[in-house]
Amino acid sequence: MRSPARFEESSAKNPHAHRRWRPLTDKTKTTPTHTGAAFKPTSQTPRYRFKAAEFRLFLLYTGPVVLQSILSPEVYGNFLILPVAITILSQRDVSPDLCDYADYLLTSFVQHVQKLHGKGVMV
Repeated sequence: MRSPARFEESSAKNPHAHRRWRPLTDKTKTTPTHTGAAFKPTSQTPRYRFKAAEFRLFLLYTGPVVLQSILSPEVYGNFLILPVAITILSQRDVSPDLCDYADYLLTSFVQHVQKLHGKGVMV
């Protein structure tokens, strides 16, 4: 996936660049959100313009469901590491062992991103 700056740049050059987001947008629109959230995402395209609460909803709840049929198994498996780590870290009372595990998961996620997508996506 491109970074927001690269996506904006390519969108300016190609007015149809938003089409690569369509499968995600369509899935997000049709996925019921029974998470207690009292809102729906405000914008459908492009997806990199999430508000913080929308991003959390996507990362922890709808993303793992929606992305399963969109991403390759290898990329999807790596994506699933991220919500697990964030769920651990978002708990109020986290044991030092769980913090260490979350650190391991995040490190693993970043290493796999680099292997899957190349060093060019690393910031």
